[in-house]
Amino acid sequence: MNARIHLQPAYVLHRRPYRETSLLLEIFTRDHGRLGLVARGVRGARARAKTVLQAFVPLLVSWSGRGDLGTLGSFESNGFAPLPRGRALYSAFYLNEVLMRVLTRHDPHPEVFAVYVDVLEKLGTPAVADRMDNLESVLRLFEKKLLEAIGYGLVFFDEEGESIDIEPDRQYLYVREFGPKVLPDTTAKSRQAEAEIGVKVSGGTLAHLRDEKPLAGEELNEAKKLMRFLLEPLLGERPLGTRQLFSLPTV
Repeated sequence: MNARIHLQPAYVLHRRPYRETSLLLEIFTRDHGRLGLVARGVRGARARAKTVLQAFVPLLVSWSGRGDLGTLGSFESNGFAPLPRGRALYSAFYLNEVLMRVLTRHDPHPEVFAVYVDVLEKLGTPAVADRMDNLESVLRLFEKKLLEAIGYGLVFFDEEGESIDIEPDRQYLYVREFGPKVLPDTTAKSRQAEAEIGVKVSGGTLAHLRDEKPLAGEELNEAKKLMRFLLEPLLGERPLGTRQLFSLPTV
Protein backbone atom coordinates (compact mmCIF):
# COMPACT_ATOMS: atom_id res chain seq x y z
CA MET A 1 0.00 0.00 0.00
CA ASN A 2 1.35 3.43 -0.94
CA ALA A 3 2.12 5.94 1.77
CA ARG A 4 0.27 9.23 1.41
CA ILE A 5 1.54 12.43 2.96
CA HIS A 6 -0.59 15.57 2.95
CA LEU A 7 0.39 19.25 2.97
CA GLN A 8 3.93 18.99 4.26
CA PRO A 9 6.02 22.20 4.49
CA ALA A 10 8.73 21.94 1.83
CA TYR A 11 11.09 23.66 -0.58
CA VAL A 12 12.32 22.67 -4.04
CA LEU A 13 16.08 22.07 -4.00
CA HIS A 14 16.41 21.05 -7.64
CA ARG A 15 14.18 20.41 -10.66
CA ARG A 16 14.73 19.07 -14.16
CA PRO A 17 12.50 18.14 -17.10
CA TYR A 18 11.14 14.61 -17.27
CA ARG A 19 9.54 13.29 -20.43
CA GLU A 20 7.35 15.79 -22.29
CA THR A 21 5.24 17.39 -19.58
CA SER A 22 6.67 16.37 -16.22
CA LEU A 23 9.43 17.32 -13.79
CA LEU A 24 11.77 15.39 -11.52
CA LEU A 25 12.01 17.24 -8.22
CA GLU A 26 14.33 17.05 -5.27
CA ILE A 27 12.49 18.61 -2.36
CA PHE A 28 13.40 19.25 1.26
CA THR A 29 10.52 18.66 3.67
CA ARG A 30 10.21 19.54 7.33
CA ASP A 31 9.32 16.10 8.70
CA HIS A 32 10.47 13.68 5.99
CA GLY A 33 13.81 15.09 4.89
CA ARG A 34 14.98 15.17 1.29
CA LEU A 35 12.77 13.38 -1.25
CA GLY A 36 12.70 12.63 -4.95
CA LEU A 37 9.27 13.21 -6.56
CA VAL A 38 7.83 13.00 -10.04
CA ALA A 39 5.58 15.96 -10.82
CA ARG A 40 3.43 14.73 -13.68
CA GLY A 41 1.89 17.01 -16.29
CA VAL A 42 3.11 20.27 -14.79
CA ARG A 43 5.01 21.71 -17.76
CA GLY A 44 2.11 22.91 -19.90
CA ALA A 45 1.91 26.48 -21.12
CA ARG A 46 -0.56 27.41 -18.40
CA ALA A 47 0.87 25.17 -15.70
CA ARG A 48 0.77 26.73 -12.26
CA ALA A 49 4.05 24.94 -11.50
CA LYS A 50 5.93 27.60 -13.46
CA THR A 51 5.47 30.06 -10.61
CA VAL A 52 4.95 27.72 -7.64
CA LEU A 53 7.33 24.76 -8.02
CA GLN A 54 10.42 26.95 -7.88
CA ALA A 55 13.44 27.12 -5.65
CA PHE A 56 13.12 29.25 -2.51
CA VAL A 57 9.31 29.38 -2.64
CA PRO A 58 7.76 28.06 0.61
CA LEU A 59 5.39 25.24 -0.26
CA LEU A 60 2.87 22.81 1.13
CA VAL A 61 3.12 19.56 -0.83
CA SER A 62 1.34 16.22 -0.83
CA TRP A 63 2.72 13.03 -2.33
CA SER A 64 2.28 9.28 -2.47
CA GLY A 65 4.44 6.23 -3.02
CA ARG A 66 7.06 4.11 -1.33
CA GLY A 67 10.67 3.64 -2.29
CA ASP A 68 13.16 6.17 -3.59
CA LEU A 69 10.87 8.11 -5.92
CA GLY A 70 7.34 9.23 -5.08
CA THR A 71 4.61 11.00 -7.03
CA LEU A 72 3.71 14.60 -6.32
CA GLY A 73 0.05 15.20 -5.57
CA SER A 74 -1.34 18.59 -4.64
CA PHE A 75 0.90 21.58 -3.97
CA GLU A 76 0.43 25.21 -3.02
CA SER A 77 2.47 28.15 -1.84
CA ASN A 78 2.89 28.43 1.91
CA GLY A 79 2.84 32.15 2.48
CA PHE A 80 5.08 34.85 1.05
CA ALA A 81 8.83 35.11 1.40
CA PRO A 82 11.04 37.69 -0.35
CA LEU A 83 13.28 35.95 -2.88
CA PRO A 84 17.04 36.41 -2.55
CA ARG A 85 18.63 38.56 -5.25
CA GLY A 86 22.11 39.26 -6.59
CA ARG A 87 24.88 37.60 -4.61
CA ALA A 88 22.35 36.42 -2.05
CA LEU A 89 20.52 34.48 -4.80
CA TYR A 90 23.72 32.71 -5.85
CA SER A 91 24.42 31.96 -2.20
CA ALA A 92 20.94 30.46 -1.83
CA PHE A 93 21.67 28.11 -4.75
CA TYR A 94 24.84 27.14 -2.91
CA LEU A 95 22.76 26.18 0.13
CA ASN A 96 20.56 23.97 -2.04
CA GLU A 97 23.52 22.20 -3.59
CA VAL A 98 25.10 21.56 -0.20
CA LEU A 99 21.86 20.08 1.12
CA MET A 100 21.59 17.89 -1.99
CA ARG A 101 25.11 16.55 -1.38
CA VAL A 102 25.05 16.21 2.39
CA LEU A 103 21.53 15.00 3.21
CA THR A 104 20.46 11.50 2.26
CA ARG A 105 16.92 10.86 1.10
CA HIS A 106 14.24 10.00 3.66
CA ASP A 107 16.42 11.12 6.59
CA PRO A 108 14.37 13.69 8.56
CA HIS A 109 16.18 16.77 9.86
CA PRO A 110 13.51 19.21 11.08
CA GLU A 111 16.20 21.26 12.83
CA VAL A 112 18.06 21.73 9.53
CA PHE A 113 14.78 22.66 7.83
CA ALA A 114 14.19 25.38 10.45
CA VAL A 115 17.71 26.73 9.95
CA TYR A 116 17.27 26.69 6.16
CA VAL A 117 14.00 28.66 6.40
CA ASP A 118 15.66 31.20 8.70
CA VAL A 119 18.65 31.64 6.39
CA LEU A 120 16.45 32.08 3.29
CA GLU A 121 14.52 34.80 5.10
CA LYS A 122 17.78 36.56 5.96
CA LEU A 123 19.08 36.26 2.39
CA GLY A 124 15.92 38.01 1.24
CA THR A 125 16.67 41.13 3.32
CA PRO A 126 18.79 44.09 2.12
CA ALA A 127 20.78 44.01 5.37
CA VAL A 128 22.25 40.68 4.29
CA ALA A 129 21.97 40.75 0.49
CA ASP A 130 23.72 44.13 0.22
CA ARG A 131 26.48 43.52 2.78
CA MET A 132 29.18 41.00 1.89
CA ASP A 133 30.30 40.57 5.48
CA ASN A 134 26.75 39.90 6.70
CA LEU A 135 26.14 37.52 3.79
CA GLU A 136 29.28 35.49 4.46
CA SER A 137 28.56 35.39 8.19
CA VAL A 138 25.07 33.98 7.57
CA LEU A 139 26.49 31.26 5.29
CA ARG A 140 29.20 30.22 7.73
CA LEU A 141 26.75 29.92 10.62
CA PHE A 142 24.41 27.88 8.40
CA GLU A 143 27.25 25.47 7.61
CA LYS A 144 28.13 25.25 11.29
CA LYS A 145 24.56 24.42 12.29
CA LEU A 146 24.18 21.93 9.42
CA LEU A 147 27.31 20.03 10.42
CA GLU A 148 26.14 19.97 14.02
CA ALA A 149 22.71 18.60 13.09
CA ILE A 150 24.08 15.69 11.03
CA GLY A 151 26.65 14.62 13.60
CA TYR A 152 29.80 16.34 12.31
CA GLY A 153 29.70 19.48 14.40
CA LEU A 154 32.62 21.45 15.74
CA VAL A 155 34.28 19.76 18.69
CA PHE A 156 34.75 21.89 21.80
CA PHE A 157 35.27 19.11 24.34
CA ASP A 158 38.36 17.05 25.14
CA GLU A 159 38.55 13.24 25.38
CA GLU A 160 37.31 13.37 28.99
CA GLY A 161 34.25 15.39 27.99
CA GLU A 162 35.56 18.58 29.55
CA SER A 163 34.95 21.87 27.75
CA ILE A 164 38.01 23.18 25.92
CA ASP A 165 38.93 26.66 27.08
CA ILE A 166 39.21 28.73 23.90
CA GLU A 167 41.42 31.80 24.27
CA PRO A 168 40.51 34.45 21.67
CA ASP A 169 44.09 35.68 21.23
CA ARG A 170 45.65 32.25 20.67
CA GLN A 171 46.13 30.34 17.43
CA TYR A 172 44.80 26.80 17.08
CA LEU A 173 45.05 23.91 14.67
CA TYR A 174 41.59 22.47 14.17
CA VAL A 175 41.81 18.73 13.47
CA ARG A 176 38.81 16.82 12.13
CA GLU A 177 37.03 14.77 14.84
CA PHE A 178 39.48 15.97 17.52
CA GLY A 179 38.82 19.69 17.62
CA PRO A 180 41.19 22.60 18.28
CA LYS A 181 44.76 22.09 19.48
CA VAL A 182 46.92 24.98 20.66
CA LEU A 183 49.28 25.88 17.83
CA PRO A 184 52.83 26.56 19.02
CA ASP A 185 55.44 28.51 17.08
CA THR A 186 56.67 26.13 14.39
CA THR A 187 59.01 25.94 11.43
CA ALA A 188 57.83 26.26 7.84
CA LYS A 189 58.26 22.51 7.36
CA SER A 190 56.13 21.61 10.36
CA ARG A 191 53.50 24.18 9.35
CA GLN A 192 53.18 22.42 6.01
CA ALA A 193 52.69 19.11 7.79
CA GLU A 194 50.05 20.67 10.04
CA ALA A 195 48.15 22.04 7.04
CA GLU A 196 47.68 18.47 5.81
CA ILE A 197 45.85 17.38 8.98
CA GLY A 198 44.01 20.49 10.04
CA VAL A 199 43.21 24.18 9.59
CA LYS A 200 44.85 27.07 11.38
CA VAL A 201 42.24 29.23 13.06
CA SER A 202 42.22 31.88 15.78
CA GLY A 203 40.52 31.43 19.11
CA GLY A 204 38.34 34.46 18.36
CA THR A 205 36.91 32.81 15.24
CA LEU A 206 36.30 29.54 17.09
CA ALA A 207 34.58 31.34 19.95
CA HIS A 208 32.27 33.23 17.58
CA LEU A 209 31.36 30.01 15.75
CA ARG A 210 30.79 28.19 19.02
CA ASP A 211 28.51 30.94 20.32
CA GLU A 212 26.94 31.52 16.85
CA LYS A 213 27.82 35.20 16.84
CA PRO A 214 28.28 37.25 13.66
CA LEU A 215 31.74 37.07 12.09
CA ALA A 216 33.73 39.92 10.59
CA GLY A 217 37.09 40.69 9.01
CA GLU A 218 39.71 37.95 9.11
CA GLU A 219 37.28 35.77 11.07
CA LEU A 220 35.26 35.32 7.88
CA ASN A 221 38.28 34.04 5.93
CA GLU A 222 39.24 31.66 8.71
CA ALA A 223 35.68 30.41 9.15
CA LYS A 224 35.33 29.76 5.41
CA LYS A 225 38.54 27.69 5.33
CA LEU A 226 37.43 25.76 8.40
CA MET A 227 33.94 25.04 7.07
CA ARG A 228 35.33 23.91 3.71
CA PHE A 229 37.75 21.61 5.52
CA LEU A 230 34.93 20.05 7.56
CA LEU A 231 32.48 19.77 4.66
CA GLU A 232 35.00 18.35 2.20
CA PRO A 233 34.59 14.63 3.04
CA LEU A 234 30.79 14.99 3.03
CA LEU A 235 30.53 16.78 -0.31
CA GLY A 236 32.55 14.23 -2.26
CA GLU A 237 35.28 14.70 -4.84
CA ARG A 238 33.13 16.38 -7.51
CA PRO A 239 33.45 20.21 -7.25
CA LEU A 240 30.35 22.15 -6.30
CA GLY A 241 28.67 23.54 -9.39
CA THR A 242 27.71 26.79 -7.68
CA ARG A 243 31.36 27.54 -6.85
CA GLN A 244 32.44 26.91 -10.43
CA LEU A 245 29.50 28.65 -12.09
CA PHE A 246 29.30 31.79 -9.99
CA SER A 247 32.90 32.09 -8.69
CA LEU A 248 31.57 33.93 -5.67
CA PRO A 249 33.83 34.75 -2.73
CA THR A 250 30.94 34.00 -0.34
CA VAL A 251 30.89 30.26 -1.06
